[in-house]
Amino acid sequence: MNCLECNYNLKGSAEIGRCPECGRDFDAGNPTTYRGVDSHSVVKYTYWLTAFAASTVWIFGLFQYFVFVVARISLGHWPRPSLDDPSHINWFVSFLGWIWVVLMVLTIPLGPIVLLMLLGVGGIRSLGHDRRGHRPKMRWLVLGMLVWCLGFMLVRMDPFEVGTWLMD
Repeated sequence: MNCLECNYNLKGSAEIGRCPECGRDFDAGNPTTYRGVDSHSVVKYTYWLTAFAASTVWIFGLFQYFVFVVARISLGHWPRPSLDDPSHINWFVSFLGWIWVVLMVLTIPLGPIVLLMLLGVGGIRSLGHDRRGHRPKMRWLVLGMLVWCLGFMLVRMDPFEVGTWLMD
């Protein structure tokens, strides 16, 4: 049982009363005065899901450089594209290279998909104005997409040719 105005969980409140969050009247005996179980439970976790989605490409990028540093330790010099094949350095670097491929396939598209799903699921319902007239969840989603795009640009630019070396 949630408040119609602010979606505050009224479970455990008096049978008839006011929402402690926004002050809207409700009556537990009258289902039109409160919202039942929230059908869009994803909306409740918008902030965490946005942070996760925005960080996926960064996780991929950091893992890419981790593999590069492990190869540096194994070779004794920085790996060079077209000269030091990741699959022939040692079994550990080869294994990390396969994990890198899996992460690339999963994390690069996952961020925007989750962010767009959140926008679609919560766009009309949960991204409305709060009591101050702001749209905090919309801001989080836009910020999440910008953070993801910045990470994608850095991975795509490949300043130290790590991705080029790994895909060699």
